Amino acid sequence: RWTWDEGFQSDGSLTIERPSGQGQSTWHFDLIDSGHFPGLRLQGRYRVRARVRTDGVTGGARLAWQLVSPRTDPVLSRSLQGTHDWTLLELEVPDVGRARQAAVLLVHEGGGQTWFDDLEIIPIP
Repeated sequence: RWTWDEGFQSDGSLTIERPSGQGQSTWHFDLIDSGHFPGLRLQGRYRVRARVRTDGVTGGARLAWQLVSPRTDPVLSRSLQGTHDWTLLELEVPDVGRARQAAVLLVHEGGGQTWFDDLEIIPIP
């Protein structure tokens, strides 16, 4: 859900909360069809980063990048467990080659609550 009273340097963030210690919730941003990142062209390499805050996370909170067409294994950031104030998570994406579609995923595993804010996708020259 969107939270309008909690953010890194703004009033809003995306929040994932799981009361159970089991399972995974993922927010999926489609990079080609959704328009979330206008002007982004899939070519070359990228750095993906976001500010992440956690409260009692039992499994982990992380960022992921995955090519959808053709499908590849996801590239993962480091994972935050437990309780952390706003922390910069980032990952570097290898050359996307001939990919036509990709996705950024905001991942929460296990119980607890995670806030994601200031998501950026930066081309690496």
